Amino acid sequence: MYDLITQPIIHYTLDSDRRRYTPDIVVQLHAAGSELPSRYIIEVKRKDDLERGAATYATRFEVGRICAEKTGAVFRVMDESRIRTPYLSNARLLSHHLGTDLADHEENGVDRLRRAGPITVAEAILLLGADGFAEPDARHIVEHSVARRRIWADLSSPFTDDTLVTLHPNGISAAIRSDPILCMLQDAPDE
Repeated sequence: MYDLITQPIIHYTLDSDRRRYTPDIVVQLHAAGSELPSRYIIEVKRKDDLERGAATYATRFEVGRICAEKTGAVFRVMDESRIRTPYLSNARLLSHHLGTDLADHEENGVDRLRRAGPITVAEAILLLGADGFAEPDARHIVEHSVARRRIWADLSSPFTDDTLVTLHPNGISAAIRSDPILCMLQDAPDE
């Protein structure tokens, strides 16, 4: 659905001069037809630093806004209160699944989960266990499915065995709008 790219180098042109800018994060969305912008450029700073050093950051943030405008992105500034949320812990837990694929027999487990309806992670593991998956394999299937958004879980709360997993009740568009990262991006200030 989206990629988080840390400290990318962005080239843009201003007043006929080729320039470069390195923000903290770029979020590139892959949801075609979405009402959201396709790219966000994000500066992450400590809240105390933002309050004490507003003048220091003014030029950098202006460059960020210009770069965003020149590249069709939206500029945002985030402090630790927006970053250090349960979603960050959940992303750390689940992100390693993004670079892997499930084996063919594990795909049957995903289909089983998708048909099961709202169940907790613990119940999903038991359900997959009844289908012959050992606990570590069942947990892997559940986490992989949530990380790849093949099943939905509210990741704005800690991901535990009590977390409900299901197909998103209101479809993929609602899942995009309820994604914690995308909600934070929409709500974050641009300066």
